[in-house]
Amino acid sequence: MSWSSHAPVIITIASPTPFQKHWNWRLNESLIEDPLMQKEVKTHIDQFFQMNSTPDTAPDKIWEAHKCVILTRHGAKRKRQRTQETAELSRKVADLEKQHKSTLNDDTYSQLDAAKAELNSHLS
Repeated sequence: MSWSSHAPVIITIASPTPFQKHWNWRLNESLIEDPLMQKEVKTHIDQFFQMNSTPDTAPDKIWEAHKCVILTRHGAKRKRQRTQETAELSRKVADLEKQHKSTLNDDTYSQLDAAKAELNSHLS
């Protein structure tokens, strides 16, 4: 699989606020290295081009659009999953903290320690 950014696009947007910063879109390379992303591209690429190919749209524009659509969709999906996993691990830690405070059990403390380590590992 090969993706290219040989023709970067620069966009300037006027902001009503006095602070403005220049941004360039960059490809998140971890997305294309992800096996799930590769599978999704193989699954959806034909469908995307069938739905979006029209005689009045240049093929290079459709190609650029497909990269943005598929990568954005997959990136958002990964972010939702990661956020959900973080929330679940945080709830687990909070529940174990409550349980340990009420019981002062060594087993509960070990579980709490393991849950905190898992959460820290997930966040780093």
